[in-house]
Amino acid sequence: MELIQEQEMWDTESERYFVEAFWEILASLYAQEAKAVERGGSRKVEDRLDDLNEDIRRSLMRAKTRVLLRGYLAELFAKGGRQPALVQNRAEIWKLMDHPWEWKRARDLALLALATYQSKEKRGQAQAQSSRSSEKGEQS
Repeated sequence: MELIQEQEMWDTESERYFVEAFWEILASLYAQEAKAVERGGSRKVEDRLDDLNEDIRRSLMRAKTRVLLRGYLAELFAKGGRQPALVQNRAEIWKLMDHPWEWKRARDLALLALATYQSKEKRGQAQAQSSRSSEKGEQS
């Protein structure tokens, strides 16, 4: 399933931009954890990623106000570095994170992005497989 491409899923483009940026940040953070293992870290990469995911989930669930969520997401995005989806869509993402009523949607989308993350390679494979399936259906 290619979540980003499913237009009916999104109420606004900023939601799609937010999830895409969150996925890029996760990919960067996962790569940082893998590099720590390569440098001689004592834990396996799977354990490190599980702990990172759990830390992110807990932090998002503890963000009970707009200010707390905004602060946590800003810190997380900074740790992940300058990812293209974040840089290109920063105004829309910021508005979603900082809006007096929409900040809860940003938290929910962050949790959704965390739960549905797949590497770019896996997303590309799923999209190619979906395209092939739809082509076969049209030919029948």
